[in-house]
Amino acid sequence: MKELCAKGGLFDSLVVASTDIVGHFRVIEEINKYLIEQEVGMVGVWGVGGIGKTTIMNHVYDKLQEETKFSKMIWITVSQSPDIRKLQKDIAHTTSNDLSDDETTIERAAKIREDLRRTGSYLIILDDVWQGFSLEDVGIPVPSADNGCKIVLTTRERKVVQKMGCKEVKVARLSEDEASQLFLSQVGEDVLSADPTMRPIMKDVVERCYGLPLTIVTVAIAMKGVHDPLRWRNALNRLKMC
Repeated sequence: MKELCAKGGLFDSLVVASTDIVGHFRVIEEINKYLIEQEVGMVGVWGVGGIGKTTIMNHVYDKLQEETKFSKMIWITVSQSPDIRKLQKDIAHTTSNDLSDDETTIERAAKIREDLRRTGSYLIILDDVWQGFSLEDVGIPVPSADNGCKIVLTTRERKVVQKMGCKEVKVARLSEDEASQLFLSQVGEDVLSADPTMRPIMKDVVERCYGLPLTIVTVAIAMKGVHDPLRWRNALNRLKMC
């Protein structure tokens, strides 16, 4: 929704880091299943912006930290333009290896490859990947049943998942019931009890969030404690302009 279309308006200055996984339990189960299956080395989690991909992977990551499946887990945020040397530096930082700026990309990749080989089984999460890139160029060995390693990436684009040769996991928008449940958990049930005219307005507001958890949570937090129907209608009108 144009990154919530909230810039300069009703939902200004809200920075929301939602940890709510309403509606995403199936996706989490699917990811965990692939992390167990030996024949699957790479998993690509994809869906539109704000759908909850990073939140899902944070949940998976935190749960895995409580277990001993992997010798090491590495989380790297890639962002729009993959910078091979920066990715190398980020990975080297997690393995306590210093890379010199004077070394070539190939030399750095060889060091990383050896470090990861010595690590044993590992999980690398590549978050927010916008373009496909070569793991070999970075120094990341291709996961296999022999090395017991896994890579999970998140992206908005299905074509990135396909280019990287991943097992696809699509994150769908929340259903109407799931969206309402998430919204009420954040805004509070007291808003509905304050005025009987609020329920249809709130329903319209939730619909305008289009099943996107980040949008739902951001709007709900902005409207928490607001009992004036006029302010809710103003919020709805703002969302309609997005």
